[in-house]
This record gives sequence, structure tokens and C-alpha cells, in this order.
Amino acid sequence: MKHQSWAYGGALLLLVPALLAIAGCAKPVFSITERKLCKSVDGSGNPMQETTTFAPADARVCLWFRYRNAPAGQTLKAKFTYTDGLGTESTQEVQTELKGGSSVGVVELTGEDGAALAVGRYTAELLNQSDVSFGPPLGFAVQ
Repeated sequence: MKHQSWAYGGALLLLVPALLAIAGCAKPVFSITERKLCKSVDGSGNPMQETTTFAPADARVCLWFRYRNAPAGQTLKAKFTYTDGLGTESTQEVQTELKGGSSVGVVELTGEDGAALAVGRYTAELLNQSDVSFGPPLGFAVQ
């Protein structure tokens, strides 16, 4: 009898982690798998002219990203923080709604009313609605 109870206990110890693993696989987790700064995006959604240095005349910066397992209606915030030569910071946030599943997306930073981008240092960050970042900020400059 003693050996049978040990066998049942051992089987139970193996079964619990297996059930937890199966339950954890039931709902895929949303993730950002890749992020790039670029000047534009082609017709297929691929980044073009990847760079971290932009000219004011470029008039826009594209934050391109690849994502997986987005539920229908998933939204992201892109946060662009600008620091001028005196160290003064300002922030612009842009929201975007994603297609469900796995795909690519892009969020653009543009100058106000089509004007040139201000010269200075910037960071770009992707965040969920609770302001949790998907990776460290990406730095770039307009010069």
C-alpha cells in the first residue's frame, strides 16, 4: 500500500505542472517583437531608410513595429518626448488601433501643421493603455 500512495502522489506532482502549462497556452500573450525608427514605410508595411538621425526637412519620423497575438480592438500609445538644447522636455502621445492577430504597425511623429521637426533630442516609446512600456525608449536626433 505504501508504494501505491507514493506512485499516486508522484503522478499528481507530474500532472499539476502539465495542467498549468496547458492552461497557460490557452490564451496567447500580446507582444511587440521588433521596433525600428525610419523615414518611411513601403506599400507592404516594411520600414525604409532606417536611421536615428533625421533632418528638420524630413518633416516626420516613423516608429515601425512588429507585433503578435493582438486581440481585436487592441490599442497602443506611442509617446514621443522632445528635449531642446536647454533641457526642456515636451511630450506628444499618439494612439493607434491594431488589427487582430500578428502584423506590423507604424506611428508617425510630424511637425505641427506640416512644419519641420524641431531640432533636438527625442525618444520614442510604445506603451499599453496602462502606460507599461514595450521595451526601452528608442533615441533619435533631429539636426
